Amino acid sequence: DTLYEIIAYNISMDKFMQRIIALCGGGSNGKGTFIKLNYKFLGKGNYVSSEIKALSEDRFEASTIYRKLLCVMGEVGYGDLRNTNQLKKIAGEDKLSFQFKNKDSFTEDNTATGICLTNALPITPDKSKGFYRKWLIIDFLNQFNEINENLIDKIPDIEFNNLAKKCLRILKELYKNPKFTNEGDFDERTKRYEERSNPVMKFVEGQCEESPGAKISLRDFTNACNKYLIDNHLRVLNANQI
Repeated sequence: DTLYEIIAYNISMDKFMQRIIALCGGGSNGKGTFIKLNYKFLGKGNYVSSEIKALSEDRFEASTIYRKLLCVMGEVGYGDLRNTNQLKKIAGEDKLSFQFKNKDSFTEDNTATGICLTNALPITPDKSKGFYRKWLIIDFLNQFNEINENLIDKIPDIEFNNLAKKCLRILKELYKNPKFTNEGDFDERTKRYEERSNPVMKFVEGQCEESPGAKISLRDFTNACNKYLIDNHLRVLNANQI
């Protein structure tokens, strides 16, 4: 239901729900196929690819998403998120400044849904509810055997007509009740983001025991922590990051 709601939200140029969407998980779990479905449904010219770091730091990068319906952002680095104000504007909170090279800047509403495909989220310096409430995080937990055929090309065109009709109905319901299925309240969204951006603390809480006077070397701790991260399809960290 949530994925249908995302597809429906993407066809609206009004980002009334003020969300940035993160599809989290390791490889071969369906994230890419879901995005390809969105590409086919929206049509060429209505989507673009970018990166969180570029959108946050490069004043010209926002021009790539001008008048688009979907912006897909790839794997994010540990420290990619420094300017959270720009990201919150992209979610639909405020007017966004656009500037094309050799042109004057202008201010408009953002029309593109930001979707991030990643196995972990970047550490955020912004701990406000205004930041956390904008994230819709969906875990892709399954892993599929390698598929050598393009599944999207096998879908008949008539099914995309049916999908369009369904999305219009769903979008009407979202306007009445602007919440995604199972997105959780503000506190749950905060917890989900922190678990996926700072999984070391979750490892400590769930896998470590505190014993007065006991010690463990950073190397041993790092190895144990990374085993936990790999088992949970999360990004491996070096000792300095930990």
